[in-house]
Amino acid sequence: MRIWLGEKASKRALTGHRLGIYGSALDYDFEFGGRGWQSPKTTYGVGISYGYSFRISDRLNLDLGLKAGYSAGRLIKYKPQCDRYVCTGSSFKRYFGLTGLEVTLVWFPGRGSKNHPDFLTYDE
Repeated sequence: MRIWLGEKASKRALTGHRLGIYGSALDYDFEFGGRGWQSPKTTYGVGISYGYSFRISDRLNLDLGLKAGYSAGRLIKYKPQCDRYVCTGSSFKRYFGLTGLEVTLVWFPGRGSKNHPDFLTYDE
């Protein structure tokens, strides 16, 4: 959930500063360089977000954001050996801090006044 703040948000949709809250539920399995990390069950998280979006053309915005919060879940460490995965450790991890960075290109499809992001009256 997000709320847009300031004068720019009152003139153009999804533009200017924003604050938000979020929740997440995820599963993962990463393997790099002969080591792996896996969540055997869902990892959960909650937090707050801040971002800023600015116009780059008539129907495009660039949105940049940060997320910070809490995440917790079970972690299994493993090594792939002889075509099998060998468990090297298991633990329950809790994390508080930066949980996300965002770079989003926002497109407002349409022509003329149809779905135009500026809050103006258009004559067709």
